Amino acid sequence: MLDRVGILIAVAALTAGNVCASSTASAQNLQAVSVIAFPGTGNWPIRIAQEKGYFAQAGIEVNLTPTPNSVFQMTNLIDGKFDIGMTAVDNVIAYAEGQGEVAVSREPDLFVFMGGSPSIPVLVTIPEV
Repeated sequence: MLDRVGILIAVAALTAGNVCASSTASAQNLQAVSVIAFPGTGNWPIRIAQEKGYFAQAGIEVNLTPTPNSVFQMTNLIDGKFDIGMTAVDNVIAYAEGQGEVAVSREPDLFVFMGGSPSIPVLVTIPEV
């Protein structure tokens, strides 16, 4: 697991700089990245990147888990069961300030990347980027 739990609104940003890498990593060398997100169209960039092999080209294997609710998502993210959570910024703020829906097992170490919209935005780009 990553030392610092990351909250990403757009997991596609993970590979934006690496998608055009010329070498393809072998399956044994892929670094696993676990992502938890609410089901929906916001996950299309992840699914497309998986299908087209963009993550593998960048040397990572993204495992996407659908979350049933915010409590499940945030408590498991804080417990280190996931590397990245795609969520609304209010969840991050609430748990970071000790005001989440439930008590958590340890002090949250969270940050927001690309946050700031009332909807869940995604990063979409062309393959050449």
